[in-house]
Amino acid sequence: MNDLTHATTGAAIGYKVGNPILGFIFAIIFHLIIDKIPHFWPKAQKSKMYYVTVNYIVLISVLIYILNLHINNQVGIIFGAIGGLIVDMVLVVIPPIYKSRLGKWHNKRQIHLKDFRYILIDWIITAMALVILIYF
Repeated sequence: MNDLTHATTGAAIGYKVGNPILGFIFAIIFHLIIDKIPHFWPKAQKSKMYYVTVNYIVLISVLIYILNLHINNQVGIIFGAIGGLIVDMVLVVIPPIYKSRLGKWHNKRQIHLKDFRYILIDWIITAMALVILIYF
């Protein structure tokens, strides 16, 4: 999954759980669960950089929008979003950990598909998380 998906699902979990620490923990667990859903990931390195850049621009915009809605339990939303992101931040971004057994396990267990239409999976999960955050 892309980090927008992980952050929004984590934010929704943090919001619904109510307790920021539990929301953070559940968001980490949910991250590992939804990584098993087949999802799009670009093949070419240059495409990966564009994809990640656009993903983070949208992610930051969405989080700013959500926090400006003044929804109750914003601390839970923030902790959940961080919990949803932290797995990739640690296991993918930090080279010594990425190359470790744990980092390799995290990467191998995902089902990356090269066909762009599979990005719809991320969009659907993200939309469901946003509906929970905004309307429930």
